[in-house]
Amino acid sequence: MKIAILHLSDIHLRDKKEDILNKAELIASSFFVQIRDSSLVLILITGDIAYSGEGDQYNLALNFFEKIKSIVKSEKNINVDIIVSPGNHDCKLDKDDIVRESVIEKINKDESHAENIAVIQECTKVQSNFFEFQEIITESTPLEKHNLFCEYKYTIGDREVRVTSVNASWMSSIAEKQGSLIYPQKFVSKHLEEESSLRILLLHHPLNWYSQSTYHPLKNLLRAKSDIILSGHEHCVSSGLIDEKFVGKSLFFEAGALNPHEKDKNRWSVISIDLGKQEVVEERYAIDGFTKLELENKSEMKLDLSGKEFQHLDLTEEFKTTLKDPGALFSRPDKEKVNLESIFVFPELEERIRASRKARIFNAETVFGDLDNYKRVLFLGEEKAGKTVLILRGFSYLHSQGYAPLYLRAKDLSSVSEKSLRKDILLAAKSQYCNPEEYERISKRKKVAMLDDLDFLKGGGKAQYSLISYLENNFDSVILTAEKDFEINELIDSNIKSILEKYSIFEIRPFGHKLRYELIRKWCISSGVNTKKDLDQKLHDIERVLNSVIGKNLVPRKPIYLLILLQSCNGSPDAELKNSSFAYYYQYLFTKNLSETGVKPEQLHELFFYLTNLSWFFHCEKSSYLTEEKLIEFNRQFSDEFTTVDFKYRIELLCDAFILKKHGNLYKFSYPYVYYYFVGKYLSENIDQLKVREFVEECIANLHIRKNANFVLFLTHHQNSPLVIDLVEKSLVENLKDAIPIEYGKDIDSINNLVDSVSELIMEDTDVDQNQKKSRGLVDEIELHDEENDEEDIDGGKESEADDVDDVVEIVNRYKRLTKTAEILGQILKNYYGSIKRDRKIELIKEVFDGPLRMQGSLYKDMLNDPGPLVKEIESFIDFKGKNLDKDKKRIIAKKICFRILGLVSTSLIHQTAIYVCSDDLKEEIGQAVKSSKTIAYRLLEAAVDLSTPGFVNAEKLSNLSKTLSNNPFAFTMLQTLVLYHLHMFHTDFRVRQKLCQSLKIEMSTSRHIDVNSKDRKIL
Repeated sequence: MKIAILHLSDIHLRDKKEDILNKAELIASSFFVQIRDSSLVLILITGDIAYSGEGDQYNLALNFFEKIKSIVKSEKNINVDIIVSPGNHDCKLDKDDIVRESVIEKINKDESHAENIAVIQECTKVQSNFFEFQEIITESTPLEKHNLFCEYKYTIGDREVRVTSVNASWMSSIAEKQGSLIYPQKFVSKHLEEESSLRILLLHHPLNWYSQSTYHPLKNLLRAKSDIILSGHEHCVSSGLIDEKFVGKSLFFEAGALNPHEKDKNRWSVISIDLGKQEVVEERYAIDGFTKLELENKSEMKLDLSGKEFQHLDLTEEFKTTLKDPGALFSRPDKEKVNLESIFVFPELEERIRASRKARIFNAETVFGDLDNYKRVLFLGEEKAGKTVLILRGFSYLHSQGYAPLYLRAKDLSSVSEKSLRKDILLAAKSQYCNPEEYERISKRKKVAMLDDLDFLKGGGKAQYSLISYLENNFDSVILTAEKDFEINELIDSNIKSILEKYSIFEIRPFGHKLRYELIRKWCISSGVNTKKDLDQKLHDIERVLNSVIGKNLVPRKPIYLLILLQSCNGSPDAELKNSSFAYYYQYLFTKNLSETGVKPEQLHELFFYLTNLSWFFHCEKSSYLTEEKLIEFNRQFSDEFTTVDFKYRIELLCDAFILKKHGNLYKFSYPYVYYYFVGKYLSENIDQLKVREFVEECIANLHIRKNANFVLFLTHHQNSPLVIDLVEKSLVENLKDAIPIEYGKDIDSINNLVDSVSELIMEDTDVDQNQKKSRGLVDEIELHDEENDEEDIDGGKESEADDVDDVVEIVNRYKRLTKTAEILGQILKNYYGSIKRDRKIELIKEVFDGPLRMQGSLYKDMLNDPGPLVKEIESFIDFKGKNLDKDKKRIIAKKICFRILGLVSTSLIHQTAIYVCSDDLKEEIGQAVKSSKTIAYRLLEAAVDLSTPGFVNAEKLSNLSKTLSNNPFAFTMLQTLVLYHLHMFHTDFRVRQKLCQSLKIEMSTSRHIDVNSKDRKIL
């Protein structure tokens, strides 16, 4: 049983002069092969049939499509039906239609108006000519006809095929913006719930054109209930399989324009569906010139007809709202509340192993996706680790898969008697399901108990044992959450220990770079970013801020804190976001906490002053923890010197706001960022005091020690004191002052002599999104190995400060000190680019460049004179590996390996140095610094600044640099690697990519096909 589909879109018929009207026979002929063995033949048109919705334009369309249909039927005597959906050009729009514009404005302000029948009728009046055309062109009688959709049914043997035409353009306007469309789903959703063997859905605008409030629910509805989705509008051909855990699999086909506005080929697709084999073949056609039919691409896809889940256990509207709530009132720039579904990222879990084997780390989504193997689960996590949000999201997933989950909060349970638990569970079912009686009748094997905050249950271990036993008897699967220290109680209480022995216990891990990347990416997309290049830029800017603010565990890497920081980023225009002093973000975090505890804005100044002095008191006491007696002593001193403060009230306030944390009789700052923020504030306000200045100088002289680097960084977050800048600059200049900066010119002749020529690189078609994700995952793996050293101790840090360090450690510390000093000086330049004089900025940029270049010169000192010893070491390693090579071949290989090792080290250092000053607001000064130096090293650094970030790349300038380096293989290879990095990590226009590859001897894969441009440009 086969179905043949001719997919047309974007015809834009204006008058009878249109060339496309003369190409009906050519278009129909592309369809002949498919119709010969098909039982159902459809011509599906996804909008923009007319140019401006005029009646005579539809008369042209009627004749045109009927001609195609007639030609197709002459090839095979079979019924051919035409189904259409409207596009924005199918609206007869009038800029003076004040009534409709005011109605649309009203909908944009309050989307609930979109469900009003009178509003829909008013908005769709402009489509009256289209509706008349639709009535004539389609032979089949619709099962349901509505101004917002039409539903058709076809039968092939024992199979039922449904085709749904969605009116996505019902509120289109002349100046239509991407991300602005609204579509009320309630009218079409119940029809999409009806079962069919295959459901095909037509709509003009792809999903990325809808507002975020519409996008996610509409996307989930259409993809969950449709097997194939056809669209148009963007004139870019694209197709593929969408496989999402929460909604299942569906195929999408986005059509090219049959009659494009621009001078481009006429494009359309022919789709063949084999219901028996569950296979789909797509052929993309174009007309080159006037008479030549061109097959541009042919692809095959599998069609999953195993059946979509039709959920009969509907959730209540109130509980749906709960499932969408991220747990705090976050908003986007468009002032809408953020939907949990649009930003949620499953955390990573670390398995708690009772045996000696190594603990596994994996994504939490695995647990919900494999319930057969995870029927007994306990999630542990610190406060605000995201336990509740995790199981609520798990609830949504399990419900979408046909399970009947039930969410319970331990603290809401009145008691653990069977009678009481039955009552509480029934109440929960009533609040979560529209038909609780039907829920009661669901088989136990489909039921999942999701109990939140087990440790909040009254009655201790005995009550917990009774509750878990009851849940296990009445639910097939039981998922629990508790605080991280619940494990201690488990060890103490034999009751709870025995019952939890059969549970898989997982601890929720902090968000690493990969998960932060995914969260930021979702946040940016939900904020209305539509193109991948724009997404690259926004993501890069926000990620830079978050990673810098978080630092080495300065801020908890929990979703709630990350979302608060994302919220603060939304409050800054893009220019501010790139260059804001990070003090703003730290202050935003704890100010939010303070305001939630009732602190008024006018009270913040005194409170901040109190905390500034308290942090310095902690520092002077040289301890992370202070006793209550010590804090009383500080409070008394502060009250005597400044203003009276009630100690008991103040200490409770600071603990409630997560500024301080109490451990028995001891207190500490809850998080390192709070401590460093206020110490930095104290230093900035008292830098004129000799004692403070000496302390700052000592820190700057020892920036390889993390706590010192943090003190100086937070000091610079508060002010750009010329004194501090001078001290940081002096420290950088003094470090390795006798070393000569490497120039990558004549000074590397000995390295260039290792190879005969530059190697050509091959760049396969690359998935930039996957590359971005993998690179963050690699950083996570590296940090995982160093995790034991990541704990930040505010009273001293873990680095050794002994005087008797050996020479190797001293050299390493010197290099660490140099790079950290260069980084801090670069951060000062980026933060205060607008208040430092241009000449001074150029001087400082040169120092930031020269420091790492001196380090490279020092590292390569012996190598630049004679790389022979390293080559011999590599030869010895080749021998050790048992490679049987003759002497000359072994020498050549060893030289190449030596060349590559040195190249990777050098490129890495150049790339890292560029990041120190990477800012659009410093590019003029960087250019002037490069111009005054004229060394190849500086030119490579300038190139690295451009290539280390997304956005515009001056391909011509890089091409000229590559020509300059044509006789310098080492420097050329460095530039080649930097360009390759950019192409792998950021979405780049194809022509720019092509130009860069030609200039840098990078061969592009030839497997590129027509939808590369679409994939590069658009977010699906």
